[in-house]
Amino acid sequence: MTPGHLITGYAEGYYGRLLSWAERAALVTSTASAGWNTYLYAPKDDALHRSRWRIPYPDVWRTSFRQFTETARRAGVDVIAGIAPGLDFDFADFDNGDDFNALIAKASQLMSDGASGVVLMFDDIDAGFSERAGRFEFEGIAHARLANRLSEILTPNQPHNTSIANNKPLCYCVPRIYANELIDGNDPALLGDGDNMRNRRYLIDFLSVLDRSIAWFYCGDAIVSRQPQVQDAKFLLSESENGQIETHTHRCIIWDNFFANDYCPRRLFLGPWSGRHNCGDIFVNPTGLPATDALIMTLVAKDRDLTRNTTNTHNIEITNARHNAWLQCLENVGVPESFQRISHYFRSPVFSSTSESLQTDKATAPEQQQSDHSAELDAIDELLWRWKSPLAREWYPYLLGLKQDLMTAAGGVSDLRIRKQQTAPLADRLTR
Repeated sequence: MTPGHLITGYAEGYYGRLLSWAERAALVTSTASAGWNTYLYAPKDDALHRSRWRIPYPDVWRTSFRQFTETARRAGVDVIAGIAPGLDFDFADFDNGDDFNALIAKASQLMSDGASGVVLMFDDIDAGFSERAGRFEFEGIAHARLANRLSEILTPNQPHNTSIANNKPLCYCVPRIYANELIDGNDPALLGDGDNMRNRRYLIDFLSVLDRSIAWFYCGDAIVSRQPQVQDAKFLLSESENGQIETHTHRCIIWDNFFANDYCPRRLFLGPWSGRHNCGDIFVNPTGLPATDALIMTLVAKDRDLTRNTTNTHNIEITNARHNAWLQCLENVGVPESFQRISHYFRSPVFSSTSESLQTDKATAPEQQQSDHSAELDAIDELLWRWKSPLAREWYPYLLGLKQDLMTAAGGVSDLRIRKQQTAPLADRLTR
């Protein structure tokens, strides 16, 4: 990676399904062909990555990981590997205790097996820092200090506390507050301990201490953001005691959850990538469905190419070009044209940062849509029963679920069938 080069990649950072090594290798190859240069290994459900992070990876896993990083290297892709100790790291152990030594050992193991960088991750952790705080009063400072020490040990020859805005970092960090909406409690399930004021101070503390050679990840104004921006965190920085913290001194990488569906596993998002044309460094966190993710990474790469040199992505010519490129990507992987009759149901998530209505789907639906959904049901039947491909197999549950929902919404499904198709709580509501 040359100076000034963007860091762009695939984030295997979702909950749920674990990819096989063969699937990861195939994704590396396809995403490299689309122009991406980095792969983040950080699956939430790898127990040794997160819940049992202290345990070293076994030899069998290490062999597979080494083969994977070598495959990636040949494709021109860097592999960076995450470690997520935030659930229970004891900061009383900071600098030379058992937890600290276990963290250094795990990170060193990953680097020796081919990772070109390590990501220290504090996302999605529960309350309880005060119980493990050791000598630290503030959580943001503790997290930054740990990242700094990890970086110092792993990269002893790299200049520290020096901006790496144009160079490739070797250490990265995901802070606990990784989107603005976490500060004020819009998603209480993901809040750490402390009140809103402490959450508001977290990034100020974190960035004021974090070594400038360490890149950090941020989602923007919301976890699933309509238009993620590095600048979304700037309002926090103005509240620092000296007002001197500047985002450009730390390389910030957007973590994009536009296509992620681990929080809504009955839905799948496949529409054009929008609102992200001016993001520089960015990782896409998608679905864990290999064929689908290969398509998504190609869709995003095409969109970035079209909008790289424009500031007005709403220009009619650009809008049409992006739509046509999206259609071409679908055609290239064999998605039948009939998908266009139902694609509005798969277009995009509902963004946390807006009061957007669920009527968005209707607004983008084809004009010829019939009130009884017969044209849509015909299209779904074609996709379900006559389309055969890896994508068709991955999309089957979403297509069948949509068919069932359309029929249920139209009142054409018996109570017995609803109880067969839906979970008990929803079936009880629908059959009242």
